[in-house]
Amino acid sequence: MNLKNIGKTNQFAKATPNHQIFDMEIRRAIKEKQEKIDQLTKENEYQALLLEKTEQIARQNEELSRVNEELRQFAYIASHDLKEPLRMVASYTQLLERLAGDELDDSHRLYFHYVTEGVNRMNNLLDALLKYATIGKMEEEREAVNLNEIVKYCSSNLKVPIEETEAIIQTELLPTVMGSQSLFIQLLQNLIGNALKFRNLEEKPFVQIASRETDDAFIICVQDNGIGIADEHKNRIFEIFQRLHSRTKYEGTGIGLAICQKILQGLGGRIWVESEVGKGATFYFSIPK
Repeated sequence: MNLKNIGKTNQFAKATPNHQIFDMEIRRAIKEKQEKIDQLTKENEYQALLLEKTEQIARQNEELSRVNEELRQFAYIASHDLKEPLRMVASYTQLLERLAGDELDDSHRLYFHYVTEGVNRMNNLLDALLKYATIGKMEEEREAVNLNEIVKYCSSNLKVPIEETEAIIQTELLPTVMGSQSLFIQLLQNLIGNALKFRNLEEKPFVQIASRETDDAFIICVQDNGIGIADEHKNRIFEIFQRLHSRTKYEGTGIGLAICQKILQGLGGRIWVESEVGKGATFYFSIPK
């Protein structure tokens, strides 16, 4: 081998490791780029799926809003329009009773009483349905509402049953919250009114209203010493027209707590109850800050 060939061999030997290193760098760069492409592809697929789900949820929410509005309109029309024929039934029943006068015996007068009582009960149910249907129909302007003033207003409205039962309404310092004054009156008046209605006849009604605060909400509790609620009925009582007791024992339409729940849902809060039969009930409701 001459010197010239030896020189070429040495140059090739030196070039080969450099070429291998260069190839390795290229392969590593290609691998990194491919991993980046794969990652971006997965992110794009995830974003596309997320966008699709978001659009699907938006469509479902829109459909739900439409159905709710249709149900609200149906309830309003049904309760409003049905009152007119009821008024006619009541008027003609009273007219017939007057025309018959002394010709009616006790059994006939009892029949007229049943008709009148049924008409009045239906009117009350339709009024309650109308009230339930129209809650949240119009956007209530939110304002600062002092719950201490709301309790005073409710106590004034309930003055007669409070005096008749010699009830004690005890209120701790309550917060000022954002919402509609009229809706908070309905909410607390229903809860206080229920405490007076479902009282323990062996003692005077005692209602205590207090509050506590969390990071994101105010929790208001309305506690009474009434007849209490069995565990199996604690969810049922918030359903519309659900009654736990006979109409002859406790009057009412069975819609008050359903209205409370609907009001709080509109505010982004919730309502629940803790109770034991014979040991009273404590209703809690949350109001977002």
